[in-house]
Amino acid sequence: MIQKTLILMAFTVTITVFAEVRVWTDNNGRRIQAELVQYEGGKVTLKRANGKSGTISYDQLSAADQTYLDNLTTEVDSAEAESTKTPSNPSLHRSAGGLPPFDSLKEMLYEHLIWIVGIAILNIPLIFLWGWFIFGSFGDFVECVKYHLTPDIISLFRGEWAEDAWGEMKLGFFVLWSIAIFVVQIVLFFRYLVPYLS
Repeated sequence: MIQKTLILMAFTVTITVFAEVRVWTDNNGRRIQAELVQYEGGKVTLKRANGKSGTISYDQLSAADQTYLDNLTTEVDSAEAESTKTPSNPSLHRSAGGLPPFDSLKEMLYEHLIWIVGIAILNIPLIFLWGWFIFGSFGDFVECVKYHLTPDIISLFRGEWAEDAWGEMKLGFFVLWSIAIFVVQIVLFFRYLVPYLS
């Protein structure tokens, strides 16, 4: 939110600050106690304690007030420059979809390798449960693997083409969904947990 505000100010050459009330002095020595509301295009808008606002030219202010505004402009410019820098932690730099950009993904994988391995180990019981649901038994799983490794033409000559196709389909479904579940868990991990771990 702050970054968007700073970028917007850079494009409109407008500085909007909600500062404390201070004493402003013009070139003639007249003083007013007011707060800075806006500084845009050489015009300074001040708001008095009674709520009335007025605009004065930058050139009509005292040298001290001009220095104050110049310093304020420098602070906003340096804050904008700081906000456009890439954070040192790649997990904080996100693209529109919420995931890190591709170039920092490798760094993040190495940085959080222990967590990824932990998620993979925790998935082992889930994969066994998923396999039991798909295959029903370990023997059926082994048979599906045998059908997968056997060329289809041989299964056709043996009269087992339908069993071969069904076994390969179950095995493919099992492998693809196991990988998909793991990938979704990793994406959720990087999207929601990594910012809190960094």
